[in-house]
Amino acid sequence: MKKINRRNFVKATALASAFMILPSCASVKTARANGKVNVAVIGAGGRGSASVRAIAKNPKAELVALCDVDNDRAAKIYAEFPKVKKYFDFRKMLDEMDNDIDAVVVATPDHMHFPISSWAMKMGKHVYCEKPLARTVWETRQMAKMAKKYGVKTQMGNQGHTKDGWRAAKELVDSGVLGEIEDVYSWTDRPIWPQGNIPLPAADPIPANPAYTTVPVPAPPRRHRRYARHTFLSAPPPKWRGIPLSRLRSVLSAYCRHSPPLCCAIFTNKI
Repeated sequence: MKKINRRNFVKATALASAFMILPSCASVKTARANGKVNVAVIGAGGRGSASVRAIAKNPKAELVALCDVDNDRAAKIYAEFPKVKKYFDFRKMLDEMDNDIDAVVVATPDHMHFPISSWAMKMGKHVYCEKPLARTVWETRQMAKMAKKYGVKTQMGNQGHTKDGWRAAKELVDSGVLGEIEDVYSWTDRPIWPQGNIPLPAADPIPANPAYTTVPVPAPPRRHRRYARHTFLSAPPPKWRGIPLSRLRSVLSAYCRHSPPLCCAIFTNKI
């Protein structure tokens, strides 16, 4: 029997369950001749590169556009798909390819999840948005309202939660067979990277393209730090959400982003 380590398991799970949104999209607004969903990836150069490759392998999807404000960061994935259209500005991409895009994957830094997803939904695009869904509870509720208003299919990028195990756990809780759950205990080996009080790296030159300074963002300008851009990444190698959160808050932040289904099942009637 082939030994399965954590790295291979995560890789296989992500590939097998990536973009479970696609089958439901195909039945809504995407009756194309080839039966596929036309997908664009926004934030293609970072986490989005894994999404790009997964889409390219998905028989139900057609990769039609890639977007990233940093050409250098996206260079490798761009080279893998030379025939796919490239954009700096997601607004221009959606305007020019409105009729050719059915769904978008939003894999940008966290603070841009809400504005980009909202923009896409208002244009009738289905949205697969990486975790965390947004910065605030208000933003997440607005996104839910927009999805309903514009009749689009949406999913947050917790790929592992498309597996049957999580659904079975939720059904077990919902069935009442466990009785009323009053306490929940959790164990973790995290953090497995440095946490808290990690100094920010020095400022880097701003990427030389207009979109980097013209795309609207929900935050005031700050000095550009290449390896601090995506959710508090520190200097290479990246330490996910390692700056400048407290140790406990970082652990809980990562845990809650990866394990919400069962927690939601337990606390649905408590919030």
